[in-house]
This record gives sequence, structure tokens and C-alpha cells, in this order.
Amino acid sequence: MRMAFTTAVLAAALFGAEDEIGPPLPPAPLRNPRAVCPEPNFNWGTVFTGQAVTHTYIIRNTGDAELAIKDVQESCKCTTVDFTRSIPPGGEGGVTLKVETKDFQGPTLKQATVFTNDPAAPKVMLQFGGIVRDAVRLAPRFPALQGILGGLPVSTEFSIVKATEVPIDALTLSAPVPRVTVAIEEAVKGAEYKVRLTTVPGLATPNAIEEIVFNAAAGGVTVPVTVKAHITLKPRVFTAPQWIIVRHREIEEWEKNPAQPLVRTLKVLGAEGVTFKVEKLVARGGFFTAELSETAPGREYAVNVAIAGRPAGAVQPARGAIEIHTDDPAAPKIEVSVMAFFPVK
Repeated sequence: MRMAFTTAVLAAALFGAEDEIGPPLPPAPLRNPRAVCPEPNFNWGTVFTGQAVTHTYIIRNTGDAELAIKDVQESCKCTTVDFTRSIPPGGEGGVTLKVETKDFQGPTLKQATVFTNDPAAPKVMLQFGGIVRDAVRLAPRFPALQGILGGLPVSTEFSIVKATEVPIDALTLSAPVPRVTVAIEEAVKGAEYKVRLTTVPGLATPNAIEEIVFNAAAGGVTVPVTVKAHITLKPRVFTAPQWIIVRHREIEEWEKNPAQPLVRTLKVLGAEGVTFKVEKLVARGGFFTAELSETAPGREYAVNVAIAGRPAGAVQPARGAIEIHTDDPAAPKIEVSVMAFFPVK
């Protein structure tokens, strides 16, 4: 009797425990973010060259876990990016792209890739583009200033003309530039501006490209206009060419027939309006001779450089120089390098 009671109690306990625990629960559903961009393509229409274009793309999280935007990679360095890094479930954020159009002309298309933690859409592609056209044109396109190094200032003029039906409301200099002064005058109202460039006194840079930025107001927007002025200042006295090189094949032929001189001619010239006199000529190197003659009084000399023989030693190339001493205080001595590649024996 006692054993039967114990068995009944154990059975009740076991069945009761099973009722409390019940069958195993199903696994919890996985929670994932979902990245959705309702409008991944943006057309900016038509803008002027130099005008910046900015657009923000909406990114929605339609999932049930936090959406992380890990990175945004643009297709070119002309584009800058700003974006929301974390978007909660049911929320939205944005990716802002800004493109600089100063180097573009005509139809333009750019892309950006959005990297997310959405397993179904780890990459979201964005596109934006449109037409870029010039608000103005330059005549000539590359203004040039030519003068004498260290001499009087030189000037040139060019025009900035409207390139569309939109008038130019104003033209101003963005910032001063170091090598030239700039004067702006409206020649035809709303249609053309005359710009005069003048080198600063005592400019010591022989060759340079001065980049000048103007601000043109047209159609309610202000666009930058970049002008590249080419500055060429020749020395008062100079040589052409600036150095002398004799190749080994020429020397090889000369060594077979040394009776036929191997000569290079160097001209010594004065800039326009400059007269000078060569007072002395010095040849250094030992493997060539230099003979001076005046070809245009006060304006031009010729120096005939002739190979004379192999120099001592086996250094390649053989190096020497010609010193040209003049009476011009701005160019009292000009040095011209001479190199000769003698065949190895």
C-alpha cells in the first residue's frame, strides 16, 4: 500500500512538471536593418561651370534593427560627402554629396557608393549629374605678357564675354595676385568686360603662369572664372641655345675624320631695345675651343664651339663651360654648360 502511494506521488510530480515546462519554444526571429533609398538618382539640370551642386539623398531604415552607414565612397575627388552614420528602425537619415564643376563641361555624371550593415543591401549606389556650361568665355583664352626680366612693367588686355543669354551682372576680382595688377572695366553693359593685366615692377620670375580668379554674377548666382595668364620675361642678354650637348655618334664620326670640324654655334642676343657688348670669352674644359664674332652690332654675337680632342680621364660625359662677359650691368656674366659624350675605348 505504501509503495503504491509513493508511485502515484512520483507520477503526479512528473506529469505536473511536464505541464509547467511545456514544449520547447521556437527560436526568436532574426532582426536586421533594411536600407532603402527612394530616389537614388538626381539630375541637377543645367548649371554654370564653377558652380557647386549639393544634394541630399534620403536613406530609410525599414528594418527592425539599427542601420549603420559605414562609409560613402565618391567616384572622383571633385565630390565631398557628409552622411548620417546611424539610423534607428523606422527612422531616416541622409547622404549629402557636393560636386565642384570648375573642371567640367557638357553632360556630367558622378556616382557614390554607400556601404551599410544591411545584409540584403550592403551597397547602395547613388548617381547625380546634369549639364555644365560656361557662363562666360575669354578672348583670348590665355592672356600673355612678354617683357624683359627686371625691366619695365608690361601689360596686356583680354575680354570676359557672356557665353549664354544670361547677362553678366557684375565682375569682381576674387583676391589679389602677386605678379600682376588687375584693372576691370565694363565695355558692353551685361555682355563684356575688359580686363587689363600689368606685371608688378621689378618682377624677377622669368617664366610663370599666374592663375587669376574672378567672380562673375549671372542669373542670380555667382560663379568663379579662372584665367591663366602666361608671363614670359626674357633676360636682357641671353643665349640660344641655353646649353650645348654633343652626342657620342657625332664625336665617333669626327674621330674618323678629324679634318672635318665638329662645331656648334651659340648665339648671344639682346632683348628688344637692349644693346650690349661682349667684352671677354672664357672656355673651360679642355676638350673644345670657342671663337667669338659679332653678327649684328650691339645686338647679336655668335660663338662657334668646336670639339678639339678627348679630355684627360674617362669621366662621361665630359663637362665644361663658356663664360660670356658683357658690359650690361644686369647680365655681367653668362655661363653656358658644354657636355660631350666621347665614345668609350
